[in-house]
Amino acid sequence: MGLSAEQIELRKTGISATDLVVLAGEGYGRRSALDVYRDKIGEGDAFTGNVATRVGEHMEPLALRLLSEEKGLVLTPGITERHPEIAHMLATPDANVLRGEGGPRVGVAEAKCVGYRMAHRWNGPPPDAVAIQCASQMAVTNTGFAHVVALMGTEPKFYYIEREGTLEAALVELADNFWRNHVLPRIPPSPDGSEASTRALRQLYP
Repeated sequence: MGLSAEQIELRKTGISATDLVVLAGEGYGRRSALDVYRDKIGEGDAFTGNVATRVGEHMEPLALRLLSEEKGLVLTPGITERHPEIAHMLATPDANVLRGEGGPRVGVAEAKCVGYRMAHRWNGPPPDAVAIQCASQMAVTNTGFAHVVALMGTEPKFYYIEREGTLEAALVELADNFWRNHVLPRIPPSPDGSEASTRALRQLYP
């Protein structure tokens, strides 16, 4: 289930949960803070997806259905939302967790399709990138927990993450500093030495 055109446009107006993963240093070399900056000032490269993302879009509904069945959860599709008090914080949870049929939202859910090169990161607790993403989603949606399902072959893994104030406060500060110190004044962040940062530099300063 890919993002709609409206969601993509909305995500340009703030720092999303996946942006915070990158800003926290967990971009795995694919994206850097410079990439996030370029997206927000309207100079980012449009990403139309690839085979891996298409596989993920097809597998996500299955993963969420397994999560609902295994954990007895009532799930509804997630949308891109803005923090009720911090306008530049956004999140797009894969699903919302309701307190029973027709009940209020109490949590969020995230589905991951894990390739063999990343499987080692899921041997213990969920990877830091996922914890950061879920923490940001819980902050924006004001919910208390996140369920995560990771599909790795025929053996899905399930995780439960509770909202934690210290991490959330750090992420709020990170988003605020980046928005106010870089995006609003249009001052690019310093390169971090990654390959992703080098690519972004070449596009910023051809």
